[in-house]
Amino acid sequence: MKSMLRVKSMLRVLPFMLFLTVMLLAGCRHAHLPAARDVDYAMRWWNTLDAPQMVAALYGDTATDAQAAAAKMMYDMLDGVTKAKVNEAAAEIYGHGGYDNVVAWWESLDCRKMRIAAGDGNTADPTSPYCAHFPGYVPEGGKTLSEAAQAHVYKVGTALLGLEYPSS
Repeated sequence: MKSMLRVKSMLRVLPFMLFLTVMLLAGCRHAHLPAARDVDYAMRWWNTLDAPQMVAALYGDTATDAQAAAAKMMYDMLDGVTKAKVNEAAAEIYGHGGYDNVVAWWESLDCRKMRIAAGDGNTADPTSPYCAHFPGYVPEGGKTLSEAAQAHVYKVGTALLGLEYPSS
């Protein structure tokens, strides 16, 4: 009798499970997937970027139309998959944390991470205006951030690190 009740119980949920499976396989955005958790520093950083910078930070120049559309949202409006990618990118540029100023944080990044942080791309490109250093921190053969690039780095860095703007 117990096994018969179990079978009946399973048959009641089977249509729902099949529906959910079909929706997930079809890529339906309305299927109820677990949401990516909110990460404060990721939200602060992401919300300082404009739409093209958001796309560039996650996908560089390889975004599909659907990926670009999904990325051009403020943090609270992101779908779960995109929010997870934002959280991952933010964790990568945040590093171990604990920086008390933007310059120390920026100088800890390599070229690829500098570009992600600035929303300039997601690959190392030494010709990028963001693959550069603050005055006084330029390595041999390196280049210095322009004033405009410095202002943008301060903006994204203070947001990411949760510091008061301006920070040096």
